[in-house]
Amino acid sequence: MRRFLLTPILLFLAMHGYSQGVIPEILPIRIQIETRLVAMDQKVDWSNVVDQRTLNGKPVIVRIDGDNFRLRVTFTSYYQDGISALLIAQTEVFHGDEEKSGWDKSLLSQVVKLGVPLYFYPLGKERRSEEGHSMVMEILLTKETGQEGSSQ
Repeated sequence: MRRFLLTPILLFLAMHGYSQGVIPEILPIRIQIETRLVAMDQKVDWSNVVDQRTLNGKPVIVRIDGDNFRLRVTFTSYYQDGISALLIAQTEVFHGDEEKSGWDKSLLSQVVKLGVPLYFYPLGKERRSEEGHSMVMEILLTKETGQEGSSQ
């Protein structure tokens, strides 16, 4: 199936006179997301790492289920040039408690430099749990070179 999809793309690039500099745009991007639950004393009480190769424009989804909430963050990256990418984060949080329940949704877009970490607070920077924890996601995008295990 992959062979049938790649051939028309390469033919299109060849017919329209694009240089070989464009072809790496279809190579994978590596997205590393470390989610941490941080106490008020800055001690990390829980962490989870997602390390995934994906194609330009294809989303990576992080799901976290807590006792009284559910979090789903969809990250989609689009190359801007050889050194940066547009990162779109769509956040959906379900709060379920005795007083109120429902979904909070937000959308964030940020141009990030490849290889430089971005810190994202899906529940808000100042928002803390009853125990005083906050949640932070450290996101790192790198452009894959096409060789197994290597990135830029």
